[in-house]
Amino acid sequence: MLTFLHLNVYLLFFASAVLGISAALLWAGNGVYLVKVSKKDRLQTNSGIMWAMLQSSLVTGAIFLLYVLHSEELSNSFDFIYIVFASATALGIVILLLLPSTTNSSEEQVGVVSVRDDEQHLLPDPIPNEASPPSSLKQLKQFFTLMFSPRMLCLSCVFVFTGLEMAFYTGVFTSCLSSTLALKNITKYVVPISVLSIGFGQILGGAVTGPLTKKWQIKSSSIIVFALFCHLIAFALIFVSLPYDSTTQSTDAATILNPALPIVLIISCLLGISDAFWQTQIYVIIGSLYKNETANAFAVFKFFQVC
Repeated sequence: MLTFLHLNVYLLFFASAVLGISAALLWAGNGVYLVKVSKKDRLQTNSGIMWAMLQSSLVTGAIFLLYVLHSEELSNSFDFIYIVFASATALGIVILLLLPSTTNSSEEQVGVVSVRDDEQHLLPDPIPNEASPPSSLKQLKQFFTLMFSPRMLCLSCVFVFTGLEMAFYTGVFTSCLSSTLALKNITKYVVPISVLSIGFGQILGGAVTGPLTKKWQIKSSSIIVFALFCHLIAFALIFVSLPYDSTTQSTDAATILNPALPIVLIISCLLGISDAFWQTQIYVIIGSLYKNETANAFAVFKFFQVC
């Protein structure tokens, strides 16, 4: 983040590569840690809480962006923006270092008891714990063996889809909004407002996954189907309300529905809710099916999601 304070093309490329490597380690470790600290039937709730807390950054970030855009002086001060971002990153690192170690016994961790009776057939046979950690070469072999297993190849389709839809709502959708002149005539803050709505949807989706499964006994498969319908509705609204060429240029081309801020808010919220449902249920599925291979499973998940 600090590389933006002194722009240099080579330094920027190097920092981007470091960021990619770090993100891969961070997200794989995040999934492993979540599974290890989640006892029995708490994985569903914990994954929802984690995702809601994570995506709250969209809300705070959007509010900060609104403040920056509203002040002409701050909008021209990139140093201030990136110093704030770097400070937030440093605070996150400190909190990460203060997290307790995972010392739960295997009986307390999520396992067969966290899966419903009608999902027992999904569980693999128990694998005994190894006396010592495997070598790097053996672990790499286990990674590729797991990656090309039939079950993981099926799940990889879901992983790739989540990567595509994340790229869509974080990049393509916001670009379309900023290029739609009808929306810019309504307000110049359409992008941060949309991000704010996505953040609320993400928090809502993460917060309700626990009650949906524990209180109302709704299965993970039903939550995923609901997320799919939310995505279909959002994509349909985007198709009829945003100009077809808004991905490439500023445009006021005719649309089936006139672009309007309420429609944008509905689309954004639906994208946030559906993404939260997909992501939290993937964590639950991996934690239930691969509780003895969580590191490799989450590594495969992130590999397919970003490929």
